[in-house]
Amino acid sequence: MSNLKTDSIRIVKGSERFAGSTDNDLSLDIELKGEQKNYVEKDRTTILNLAERFDKERQISNKIRVSGKITNIFENDIVGTSGYEPFLNNLFYVNPETTIQNGSPFKGYPPADEFTFVRTRVTEGHIPYNSESASTYNWRVYLSYPFENDYDQELQFEDEDTNIVNQYVVSDGIPFIIKNKKSRGKNLIYFYCAYEHNLQIGNSIELTQPIDGRTIFEVYSLGDNSYGNDKKVFTIYNFGYQQFFENTIGNFKRIIDINNPEETKSEYYCRKHKILSNSKDVDIVKLAYEQNPFFQEKKIQYSALTPNNVERMAIKENNQTYSVTFNKDFDISKLRDNNKRPVSSLFITIVKNGYIGWFNNAIPAGNTTSIEVGWDMNFSNDQIDGWWSKLNPHNRDNLLNNHYTINSRDFYFTRELEIGTELKGDICEWNEYDQKENVLSTTNHKISFNLNNFNDGSDENPNLPNGYSYKPHHEVKIKEYSDSVEFGDKDKIDQFPDYAFFSDYDQQWRWRDLYDYGFIDENGKGVDFPFLNGSHYPFKEILFLQAPLFKNLNLFTDIIIAPNTDNCE
Repeated sequence: MSNLKTDSIRIVKGSERFAGSTDNDLSLDIELKGEQKNYVEKDRTTILNLAERFDKERQISNKIRVSGKITNIFENDIVGTSGYEPFLNNLFYVNPETTIQNGSPFKGYPPADEFTFVRTRVTEGHIPYNSESASTYNWRVYLSYPFENDYDQELQFEDEDTNIVNQYVVSDGIPFIIKNKKSRGKNLIYFYCAYEHNLQIGNSIELTQPIDGRTIFEVYSLGDNSYGNDKKVFTIYNFGYQQFFENTIGNFKRIIDINNPEETKSEYYCRKHKILSNSKDVDIVKLAYEQNPFFQEKKIQYSALTPNNVERMAIKENNQTYSVTFNKDFDISKLRDNNKRPVSSLFITIVKNGYIGWFNNAIPAGNTTSIEVGWDMNFSNDQIDGWWSKLNPHNRDNLLNNHYTINSRDFYFTRELEIGTELKGDICEWNEYDQKENVLSTTNHKISFNLNNFNDGSDENPNLPNGYSYKPHHEVKIKEYSDSVEFGDKDKIDQFPDYAFFSDYDQQWRWRDLYDYGFIDENGKGVDFPFLNGSHYPFKEILFLQAPLFKNLNLFTDIIIAPNTDNCE
């Protein structure tokens, strides 16, 4: 039955061994003895708790999928006329009765379709409508991140009261103009800045040009007698200085500690963005059941009061809300921001496309685009700031034009941005000692009409036309740096990150830690958004304002708002 010289047992039926033999039931008593076992390496560190496992996967994941909501707000307030029949027939007419009586050209506003994010039609009689292009006719939406600093961007600040112009390079620091104000008996010198100075009482400033033989002065107070301008006005005490004259202009840099001026002095730059996606990576749809509080304006234009005698419903303003979702994950593991730290913010970048052709002029000689770029300081209360001139070589961004010809006319639009395209961003301050970046003035794009297709009267000064502005970059926080600066011994190099700054003054390393996902500190800083299928899902709400140019963001008011009082006070 068995071969004792082997470890195996072979059972053979009786009928198969001898003829006529019968088959019998047999039983074997087998001893179950284990001589081997599986060994799990580092089995003591295996996480069995699902919550702990989820958090570990969440913290090490570098995949981001961004989504958001765009509330589109625009004020359609520029009136004009058109010699191009399809455009003329689609205006929102102004005083058509008087126009017919006088025999003058029809005037009106462009249709609201030119400002929306998702079009349901195009201008009748112009080009055929393609539903696949509904969300790219007017705008293109990208994902970008800040990757580099431009210290050489040339800028211009014009004081509206005096029309004095300060032309400078961004790395020179914050531009100012000195104005004498009543100081309630104190001998103070007032500095009025183009944008936020980010100063605190006790800080010092370093002027780019010496005054009275000095460049460093201590800040005495913030603001003046007006309301709400502490962020753009500061004073120094006048100890008998002779050269701080009225309307003196210049630039300064912030110093945190006068005892350590070199390390605690801020640097200033224009933050640059790099495009991470193309238009096919994002889905934009209208949120049909969500209404915003901003009004809509429309009316029936009767056939007797239109140039082509066709009755239609005309819409001047139609503010809508849209869902924006990027349809792919973006790996941020290798991305470093403009200050060489792990990236903590991505940006939803919106650029005017204007494919239908109402906007975008032919490119002036030497320029590449008809969209200008500027900053909050480049807006005036009652005039178009000279910064926006079509002849200004410094207000250009990396936006290229393209065009097509139809009905014997040329129509210009903005070419789609390729992945890796670099765009200008906000004006920022970075302080190495404090390890913190502050946004001082946000970037704006300016668009204007093609005067050959829609004449709004800017032909009197075609190099400085009227138009609209919008903010292209909208921050999406994906990580948060700590509110406090960490310190590290100079010899313990394994205890600090690679982006830490070594202070020769303190003989220590300085840095800010990145908070974990889900951690919110006592000041409310931190990020906590859904994590699913190995990806983070941050969400951003954008109030997208398309505003006329006449908005002075640097205007100071002398109105002091009275505090609320009741019987308890």
